[in-house]
Amino acid sequence: MGRVGCFDSNALFSGVLKSWVYDGDLGMGRKTAVFLTVWCWQVGCGTAVTSASIAIFAVGMLFAFAVSAAITRPLRGIAETTRRIAAGNLAERADVDTSTREVGQLARAFNVMLERLEHAQGELNSWNKTLEQRVEERTRELREEITERRRAERRYRLLFERNLAGVYIANLDGKILSCNDACARMLGYE
Repeated sequence: MGRVGCFDSNALFSGVLKSWVYDGDLGMGRKTAVFLTVWCWQVGCGTAVTSASIAIFAVGMLFAFAVSAAITRPLRGIAETTRRIAAGNLAERADVDTSTREVGQLARAFNVMLERLEHAQGELNSWNKTLEQRVEERTRELREEITERRRAERRYRLLFERNLAGVYIANLDGKILSCNDACARMLGYE
């Protein structure tokens, strides 16, 4: 724990300078020093009453620090858990502290959020995998379709160009768009 010290020093104007020092860890994760210095006038009030008041005040301050540490300790645990999760460990869970109701509720809600996040990430990974498979399958189908169309086009060209009969393609107005060699010879174009 820490040390508490009390120092008296006679000062001017017939008073006593009282100082209390607490030096130690109050559970906040770092070394803490609390200094309480009070000028006690000896005129009209007894030193014992003043000292007792200051002692009660000092004990109250230490109690406040202890309560503060009891509240912040679980919150520091949740903060540490969030750092580990941010590093990529979604399997990490916050410890549920039942001694403080609000912090326990916060930890439970945090854990529920993590479970939902982990589930959503699993679904996203599954969709990614499924999407990759679907893209590969569709790409294969399109390649097969393109290959089949190229084959059909080659067959059509061979049939069109090597046909001994005159074959031509025209639009609705009767304008000839294309014809084979036999048709060109029949029409007098060589």
